[in-house]
Amino acid sequence: MIICSCNGLSDRDVQAAIQAGVVRLSDIYAARQCRVKCGNCVKGVACLLKAARETRCPCPTTLELEEQMAAQAVGDEELVTKKEASL
Repeated sequence: MIICSCNGLSDRDVQAAIQAGVVRLSDIYAARQCRVKCGNCVKGVACLLKAARETRCPCPTTLELEEQMAAQAVGDEELVTKKEASL
């Protein structure tokens, strides 16, 4: 299933990056040599990353970490500028 149509990023790409040891949201995009563009995929990618982390280490800080990473990715000034421009 395609998660990011801007970059052609699929759930299999995300899972492969996670299996390769990626632990940060930005590293998933970097593994495919792309970056967040419109931002619509961030929640889906973060959800897959969160699920993988919980499977490996269900610790109480997992949710907090995910929220921080998603906010950081979405808070990217360039992304915000692009979203405002599209409105």
